[in-house]
Amino acid sequence: MKDVGWSWLVLGASFIVNGIVFGQLLCFGIYLVVLRDHFDASRSEVAFIGSVAYGTKCLTGFVASVACRKFGCRPVLMLSGVVTAAGFLLSFHAASITHLVLSYGLLSGFGFGLAFTPSLAVLPDYFERWKYFATAFATVGAACGTFVFQPIFYYLIETFTWRGSMLINAGIVLQITVCGSLMKSHSSGGPVSFRDLLETSLFTEAKMWLMLGNCACWGAAVYSTFSMLNLLVLDIGLTRAESAQIASAVGLANVFGRTSASFLGQANLISRPLYYTLASFALSIGALAASAFKVLVPTMIALVVFGLGFGSMMSQLAGVLIHLFSVKRLVNALGYCVYRWFVTKLTEFERSGTSNLFPTDWEMGRRLTNDFCITTREMLDRLMTKRAAELDSKLLTHAINHTAMFEALLCKRFPGKDGQKSQFEGLVWRAFERHMHVFVAAQDKNMTVFLEQCANRIRSGEDRPVRETSAQAYPLPSSGDMFVFFKRTIREATKLSTNSQKILADLAPVFKKCLRGYAHGCLTAFLPKLSGSSVQGTAGLLQSLLKEGEVPRLNKDEQFLTCCILATADWCAETTQQLQDKLREKVSDAPALDMSTETDLFYTISSSALTTLATDLEIGCDAALQTMTKINWSTIENVGDESAYVASIRNHLKINVPLLRDFLADRRKYFGHLCLKFATTFMSKYGGTLFRCRPISVSGAEQLLLDTHALKTFLLNLPSVESAVSAKPPTAYVKVVNKAMTKAEMILKIVMSDIESSESFVLNYAKLLPESDASEFQKVLEMKAVRRSDQTPLIEMYRSRVERTKSAAATPQRSDQNLAGPLMSLASEDSRIRKLERLVKKKL
Repeated sequence: MKDVGWSWLVLGASFIVNGIVFGQLLCFGIYLVVLRDHFDASRSEVAFIGSVAYGTKCLTGFVASVACRKFGCRPVLMLSGVVTAAGFLLSFHAASITHLVLSYGLLSGFGFGLAFTPSLAVLPDYFERWKYFATAFATVGAACGTFVFQPIFYYLIETFTWRGSMLINAGIVLQITVCGSLMKSHSSGGPVSFRDLLETSLFTEAKMWLMLGNCACWGAAVYSTFSMLNLLVLDIGLTRAESAQIASAVGLANVFGRTSASFLGQANLISRPLYYTLASFALSIGALAASAFKVLVPTMIALVVFGLGFGSMMSQLAGVLIHLFSVKRLVNALGYCVYRWFVTKLTEFERSGTSNLFPTDWEMGRRLTNDFCITTREMLDRLMTKRAAELDSKLLTHAINHTAMFEALLCKRFPGKDGQKSQFEGLVWRAFERHMHVFVAAQDKNMTVFLEQCANRIRSGEDRPVRETSAQAYPLPSSGDMFVFFKRTIREATKLSTNSQKILADLAPVFKKCLRGYAHGCLTAFLPKLSGSSVQGTAGLLQSLLKEGEVPRLNKDEQFLTCCILATADWCAETTQQLQDKLREKVSDAPALDMSTETDLFYTISSSALTTLATDLEIGCDAALQTMTKINWSTIENVGDESAYVASIRNHLKINVPLLRDFLADRRKYFGHLCLKFATTFMSKYGGTLFRCRPISVSGAEQLLLDTHALKTFLLNLPSVESAVSAKPPTAYVKVVNKAMTKAEMILKIVMSDIESSESFVLNYAKLLPESDASEFQKVLEMKAVRRSDQTPLIEMYRSRVERTKSAAATPQRSDQNLAGPLMSLASEDSRIRKLERLVKKKL
């Protein structure tokens, strides 16, 4: 049982071991003067012996901790006494400073290091309620050792010389072996892998490195002060008796500091980290002041403060480490010590024959295991609930993995009966199910960090697509990383949770949030922005046309980036749909798995990228359309070749359309949509520009008709322009081009016709442009340079004969009969139009 009987004897043995280790090390300064005179060496050479011993002791802590977990505390402690004594025996024959460095510094220092760690590590096996007091009280032995060994060393040196004292000290340190024989670590023994022995997770935390730095600093200060104490008092002119008084005062202060701190820590009267900080401050002030004074009393006061600070700090060090790292050590114990302990006990129960004392059908091994699992599950649940603020995903995962391995071992040892699954499957594991929100929250945080990293990589150019590396646009690598992240998270979640449906349903909102964050933060945020005329709208067309050269254009790299964003969004939309389908296969009846909103978001980004590319193509045509409005079409007398603005538009599209076609080679459907979107908006803009070309003479209209027909012919073949393979353009694209350009041709034919009869002109207009309205009719009259006074009756006639007829829903057959006569008359009279059509065919 803990906290009673033999436990206190073990505590006494630990107290003695600490007293021997630190008493021998920190009082070694008494030998400095003797060894300096004997070997005629410098002060630094002699001090180096003790420094090596103390440093070796500190560095051996790692070896000692591994050995304790592998072999147990008792054998390591017993071995340390033998090793340390051997170092002292070899020091008896020392013939030089180097000899002492090797024998006392390295060998004895190694033994002291092996002794210190197990003397404290064994205490938790014997104490539970008084564990903080036991740890603190054991370290009080170090203070008592520094107090006791000061006069002992003086006496031994004066009576037996320094060599004789080495032999006697060998016998003293051999008592460590005797003390070690009293200790037995309950958790030792059994096969342990080397990976389990190396607990390196703490060294990834900043606070661990801060504690290491702190310990290194005060360790150097404490050792230098204690080891040089004898030389310090002699240098300021004090006698040996006064030196002994100071040493005793420091030792008593050290003892008092450790003892008082142990009681305060056990009673929780003060915060351990705060107490540790105050003690560190007192230690520093005392050491600094001691070096400044030259008389007995102030020096003694300063060193007493130093001793108090050192004792208090050492007493609280273990408690501070437990306060900072207790949960990680606890989880490690759950995963390693507790389960391994039970397996060991169960094996002993079965192999020792104890199980044979009970009837076979009682299955005592199975019953004991079942009770252990239930008790462990309840304790785990209470512990995790109580320490919920300190529980993180890494700890949870670590504990669950060890629990799963333990349950797998139990299921193999106690299989289910009659083909049923084992009763131990998930018996302990279920304790973690209520705390899986910690894992979900950690994945949410990880994905937020992931999105920030993705955006930073794109911003810095690391993950930005490079046109020179690929002829075709491709999805951003980060999009693939995101879905790999999802896949890894799903796989890990299903391994950790006993209820895979619930954990996946909980993770679905996290995935959706990440998808939206990627869409906005990594795609939309980096999509090139344009302020061209299509973005501004029709109202801003004139302004943009009048500001030639001020509208931004996409360069080739930006075009490639836009195509890559389009490809990424399209791929993400398809993969998101697949992710939703996969989750629905695993989770039934989960509305949270609906990812249609995220899928639509990615398709919206694809459309935005497509609009950006189409707008960029339109902006490239603005200069040519601006040139078109600057021509005085009323002064043109003869029809020649196509105008320069037509060639400019053709050259612009011949350069950019093939480039975009190559970029979207793997997304052919989007290239077809791009051509359709461009044609729709460009021809609308071309029609609006055509209305602004006024007034127009008949020859000017003939020239515009020639230009329009040339553009129409080129646009019909735009999807295959500059392509080695001529493919038939999509039917929808051909319909849009034909409809828009035919309307432009009809407008120009009306402009070319004479107004001999108002009624014939109006009816002819309604026939050629059945979807027009009075507003467009007025614009055509302005193109023909009809005076304002003459426009009014024509417009009124159009409204009365055409628009009212439409509103009255006249039958199409009757309308055709009413319009057939005037149309045939106009066709026979207007021979110039037929001549122009033959001219167009001849030139094209």
